[in-house]
Amino acid sequence: MNRADNRASAPLLSLMMGAFTTAFNFEKMMTAIHNKDFTGNEDGIPVLNYDKVKDAEVNVGLGPLHTQFDDQGYAYTSLFVESAIAKWKLGSWEVVDKIPVTYNIGHLCAAEGDTVNPDGKYVIALNKLSHGPHLNVGPSQPESSQLININVVIDPGETKTIKFVADKPGVFPYYCANFCSALHQEMQGYLLVKGGGVLAKAK
Repeated sequence: MNRADNRASAPLLSLMMGAFTTAFNFEKMMTAIHNKDFTGNEDGIPVLNYDKVKDAEVNVGLGPLHTQFDDQGYAYTSLFVESAIAKWKLGSWEVVDKIPVTYNIGHLCAAEGDTVNPDGKYVIALNKLSHGPHLNVGPSQPESSQLININVVIDPGETKTIKFVADKPGVFPYYCANFCSALHQEMQGYLLVKGGGVLAKAK
């Protein structure tokens, strides 16, 4: 079964106050409907046998809400309570990574991330309440979005270099949005850009 088929045959159910996402098997569901294998009905609607139509319960973390997919056979589930995104493998149902987000995430989206041919490069965290060492941008700290490159993996101790042109004078705060250790809160500072686009040393 290829990734597209696997994705198409695994409709998902997440409960916000739960800790897992259920992957259902569409073929099992159709078979159960054909055989009228129901456990009862709610308001005249037949109820399928949960255990007979599921493939797995994936322990993604606290507060799962919404799931999107990449082109490598991975699913990404937003975790409202944990303020993170769980990355897990279709088929093995193993959680392989947790991506922390700067705000309390609600839903998330990816380019064609709910189709059989997802783009697989970025996920956008559609966040709700803000938290962390950032500036207050309004009385209610409005919703914001966070772009996450899901193709970049940084292992402990590994560094990445980003080059840019600092052509706007001013003082710009920065901080690490990826929780790594007890010293995480120390990973912040200010970037001073002097007039004329001259980049001063970060302090």
